[in-house]
Amino acid sequence: MTDGCQLGLCVGRFDERQRRQRLCLPDAVTCWDYAPLIDVVRKDLGSGAFRYTGKSAAQWMAELRNQRAPEYDHFRKRYESVVNRHLGELARRPRVPDNHYCIELAVPPLGSALPRLIRKTGLKRAIVAQWSATLRSLTGKGLKTEELEMSGVLARLQKMPEGETLTVAQVLKMIDLSHVVPKFACESRFGFVTTVGWREECQRIPEKEFKRRRLLGEGYDARHLIRYRHRSLGWAAVHTRYSDLVTERSDWWTVLDERGRFIQQPVPGFGSAEDAL
Repeated sequence: MTDGCQLGLCVGRFDERQRRQRLCLPDAVTCWDYAPLIDVVRKDLGSGAFRYTGKSAAQWMAELRNQRAPEYDHFRKRYESVVNRHLGELARRPRVPDNHYCIELAVPPLGSALPRLIRKTGLKRAIVAQWSATLRSLTGKGLKTEELEMSGVLARLQKMPEGETLTVAQVLKMIDLSHVVPKFACESRFGFVTTVGWREECQRIPEKEFKRRRLLGEGYDARHLIRYRHRSLGWAAVHTRYSDLVTERSDWWTVLDERGRFIQQPVPGFGSAEDAL
């Protein structure tokens, strides 16, 4: 890239992306068919490790194209040349995604010690060289070396002139540990393979929308997952898990219309996905 960072391609989450998008690959494909499933990773100048950018190759190219970035043509050609060399290996991957899904339940309340230690130094404004020395000295005050390296702040400081002055707020913005924060997730299999007219998906309905959609429950104890959606009507079959003193069972299926609202049906819902569809 023009800013000096190095990018790479990674298939580590190929299957995950395919399951999430419910993408079925044709038998004869080109490198562009794989673009939504291949991740773009960025090399960290500090640790030398590659980090996920959170974007697929298709998303990265679309963003460069929309921004009319000078790197677009170079990235596109590099992607094409690299992936074409591995088409044989990629062709051995499943054409149809696995019949299961994964949803995020919660993010644990974990926080990095680095921002707190930076504020305790008392520095309000300093040059880059002083910030680098100060951050490295924090490892002697209880900060783990791995946390400092994985935050990426040292690598970002190295790319700046040593005499440039930065505020504490600017340094704190350089910290990025989102790629190492664990998440609680639940993975399960689709119990029913849909026929023509329906597509499988997994979309969790946020709690703030329960009342508008006339769905029961609140908090993480209530889970409403859109598992199937009609391709033309837009109606959805929702799998619900919730229990209280009133409901007779804790697991049922409901149907929402094209606006995402509960329609007239048995209370609380159907006993199976087949019945709901």
